[in-house]
Amino acid sequence: MSELHIISVEKNTPFGDYLYSWLHLSVNRNLATVSQLSGQFERPYLAWEIVRKGRNPYFENGTGFEGYFIGQCSSADEALHKLIAVGEEMRQNLFRLYHFDLSFHSKLMRTIMGESADPRAIFEWATEFGAELARLRCNYLRNQEADKFRTETYRLSYALPPINYHEDKDTIRQQYAIYRDSKPSTKEIINPKLLKPAEQDAWVVVQSIGKFGHPLLREFLHFNSNGVH
Repeated sequence: MSELHIISVEKNTPFGDYLYSWLHLSVNRNLATVSQLSGQFERPYLAWEIVRKGRNPYFENGTGFEGYFIGQCSSADEALHKLIAVGEEMRQNLFRLYHFDLSFHSKLMRTIMGESADPRAIFEWATEFGAELARLRCNYLRNQEADKFRTETYRLSYALPPINYHEDKDTIRQQYAIYRDSKPSTKEIINPKLLKPAEQDAWVVVQSIGKFGHPLLREFLHFNSNGVH
């Protein structure tokens, strides 16, 4: 394992304004309670963020999916090709599911880009994200190198402190720590504008969908699982 150091990240939570409104309209729900309940989802999310921001095997601005392709891709170009395919698969899965609902296609894309917070679209992206992770985890059965990377990443995530949250005006802020490679990065930086037009929506999906695994959002979906639609 390369040398690592801890860095601190502070920013708004995904859909923080929407979650803030939900909490303030809920009975017997507050940030302290929900953050405690969401703790069960923190380690997978921190592991995802470690791969995305800290010890990505291919890119400086990664997605979180890259660890699944260790042992399969010998270059960043190969990994990018895999990522684009994953993003397009997830996008098309939802578009086919709602084949005749073109207005919902637009809601799906606005929601994943952070321009909207449609509850139904949030639910569908989160479901598709979980399904894609389940598909990719099957690779561990025949890819020991990727499985070892996953084990190391989860070990690191369990050594990190819990995520801290606080309300800020009409949103929710978060502060968390992740491990990052200590040496100066020589990894590639992906410029979405240089991708082919047909690949750009797929890149938006694969780069952004990790936010649907955020602990607070997962707790929201768990709590509202019978009423999101």
